[in-house]
Amino acid sequence: MSDKIITRGNSLYGKRKRELKSSVIFGTVASLLLFILALFILADTFLFVKVKVSGASMEPTLYTGDFVSVSVYRKPTYGDIIVISGEKENDWLIKRAIAFGGDTVKIEGGYVYLKKAGETEFTKLTEPYLGTQGITFWNDVRANGYQIPSGEIFYLGDNRMNSSDSRSTYGTCGTSQIVGVVSDFALKTKGVNKFLEDIASGIRDFFKF
Repeated sequence: MSDKIITRGNSLYGKRKRELKSSVIFGTVASLLLFILALFILADTFLFVKVKVSGASMEPTLYTGDFVSVSVYRKPTYGDIIVISGEKENDWLIKRAIAFGGDTVKIEGGYVYLKKAGETEFTKLTEPYLGTQGITFWNDVRANGYQIPSGEIFYLGDNRMNSSDSRSTYGTCGTSQIVGVVSDFALKTKGVNKFLEDIASGIRDFFKF
């Protein structure tokens, strides 16, 4: 009678070892995902405000249905996307900060020109986020431009042909009206942000019952 060789890899021991290894890997991955989700929910609660975009005024940068995280502790600077309260009843505006108190803004030939406080010359803004430049118009025809009052911000939507902003009756907004700033990272990860928001929303709904 010939000897029967049983390799460990084909034995019950080997099978259980592989199952245990798979279980450990799955548990580790699941724990990591839960940890990331918990951090997301905590950050979303205490460090950021979640904003769902509605309307076309920030296209092509943001579209209706996009979710972005708004940093409530970051102060806005030139070119930042900001969320503004108090301009529109029961709603927030999401626009781009163009100029601040003491600066002077002028729009000519479809382009935005900025003279910062303390400067003597206007500089034509380069705005790659518009997609196409030369499309910004305003009925303010003051030759010397419009000087932004102290403590105020002049803002525009990226969709210059379809945006209610500082060119309209809204005018400038006060710095105290700024809810927060949308970072470049938040823009780049808005798809992931939407995915995580959908998961977090499902978990919140589950624990309501």
